[in-house]
Amino acid sequence: IGLLPNFIVFCQNFSYKFKFDFDFNSMSNDIKQEDLDSFYEEILKDSKDKLTIKDTGERDYQNTVVIKSIQNKRAVYEVGTGGGKSLSIYAIIRFLRVMKKRVLLVVPNIGLVEQMYSDFSDYGWQGLPREVEKLYARYSADFKKHDPKPVLISTWQSLIERPPSFFKEFDAVIVDETHLAKCTSIQKILKMCSKAEYRIGFTGTLPDEKSD
Repeated sequence: IGLLPNFIVFCQNFSYKFKFDFDFNSMSNDIKQEDLDSFYEEILKDSKDKLTIKDTGERDYQNTVVIKSIQNKRAVYEVGTGGGKSLSIYAIIRFLRVMKKRVLLVVPNIGLVEQMYSDFSDYGWQGLPREVEKLYARYSADFKKHDPKPVLISTWQSLIERPPSFFKEFDAVIVDETHLAKCTSIQKILKMCSKAEYRIGFTGTLPDEKSD
């Protein structure tokens, strides 16, 4: 389904007829900029960091990342080091939580699990311990004692041995350093997130080959 826009262009170029057996409108959200402006103010009211909007100029791409992710539900973004990626991820997750979506955030290593959690705290997420879970170990007795929280930050190494039923709870999956998704384990995790309608990737280095 991620290739749907390419499919449409292909059919139009060759004058092929096609029809959808699903509601095409379900593939996107009608979210406007004004919907987000007041939302940014609320989620960042206790933070020194601000998510710029179109009339301020600097780092407008952060706002673009957020609104396009929510509108289109699927995306891959190339954001360099120091580009404010975690702030964009934070805003996306906070908005998804308003829509009662459960979110899986996959990061490359344990250090980034802690870093993301710390960043979310710095941005002023009230109720962070109640909303966000950190999963480090492949086998964690403590984690099995309770139901997962609505947002889970983990590494793919910690997730790979979980059963398929574990992943069916998530409505959205966000992958940091998504160029590593060529890894079989990450692909397996993404396939097990079969109910995730939001699928968003971030990377500092997109592959040169179009097929990749």
